Amino acid sequence: MIEYENSVAFVIDTNEYAGNFEREMCAYVTGQIGECGVGSEYVEKGIPEQFENIINMPDDNGCYRPVTCFPLKGTRDNSAVAIFFDSNNPPSKEQIELMKERSNLFGENHKDWQGKPKPISVTGFRMVSFKTTQDEIEI
Repeated sequence: MIEYENSVAFVIDTNEYAGNFEREMCAYVTGQIGECGVGSEYVEKGIPEQFENIINMPDDNGCYRPVTCFPLKGTRDNSAVAIFFDSNNPPSKEQIELMKERSNLFGENHKDWQGKPKPISVTGFRMVSFKTTQDEIEI
């Protein structure tokens, strides 16, 4: 299991399985990509400097990246995109507003793998704080 301790995430809820576009959306929204380089074609000049507080976390394969698929609130459906920030340096109000705006633009202009228009509806935004706790269980 991956530990996200000491991080917070800006979560973008959508109506589609996020595994098909989470890295591209993160690159477009924040200008940040992971070690794998996926989404580099979506990075625009000027944005990376605005998101120096984003952190990379390891995925299930040990590849560090600033984003992961995340379940919609109250479900197991991975239809959300979670972008990681250090808990000591969470996104500012300005960064949040920019991420909201760019998330909606990405969704409106999204294309499928064949280049055909396939809009994604952004259904909401939220912040999640990751904390690790441990309790002993009597046996």
